[in-house]
Amino acid sequence: MTVSSFFRALRRSVLALALASAAAAAAAATAHIELDTRHMGGVGWLRLEFNPADATAALAFASVNNMFSFIDPESAEYEGQVGGSAPAGLVFANGAERNSIFHQVQFGGVVSFDLDISGDPAAAQIPTVFALALFGADRVSKVGHQDPASGSLLRLTWRPDNSGGMGGSMAERNFDPELVQVSAVPEPSAWLMLAGGLGLLGLSGARRHGGVAFLAAA
Repeated sequence: MTVSSFFRALRRSVLALALASAAAAAAAATAHIELDTRHMGGVGWLRLEFNPADATAALAFASVNNMFSFIDPESAEYEGQVGGSAPAGLVFANGAERNSIFHQVQFGGVVSFDLDISGDPAAAQIPTVFALALFGADRVSKVGHQDPASGSLLRLTWRPDNSGGMGGSMAERNFDPELVQVSAVPEPSAWLMLAGGLGLLGLSGARRHGGVAFLAAA
């Protein structure tokens, strides 16, 4: 192997690692949650909860941001460790047995928000559950197909990391996929890294093709 071919191989390896890192960062993204109420009219009520499965669960926090179609924040009902307001954002802690907010939302479009969960590492990976349920204008009639046991449309079970980080794993149970959609939202830095890696890869290809054209013309 020549020196030039060695460095070309090295550059390709570095690019591959950069792209792999960016893809991994993009995969470990914020969850974006949407409720499609375009076939409904009027107003409704959304309940968001962040409750530990057991009192010994590790301390965790859920932040809710980029809230759309949340209306009349003055009428929102808080319970337990919940702070903030819509549409600026909410923060839940799981230090109490029940932590929830009951909030009015506008039907007729998409009700959406972004969700981040983090918490203290723990060897005993006791879960904390983020759940949501949707109600009609009367605040009682449930909308959509709920879990018979909990009454939730969506349950995201978060388990803390035991390796020392603030992250964790999240398992999804969606009881009404036609009404509720969950997707990943990559961090802006991950998109920038991925775009940069693709740009470098394209530049490398352009230089390679340019070199072949020059040699052919010589």
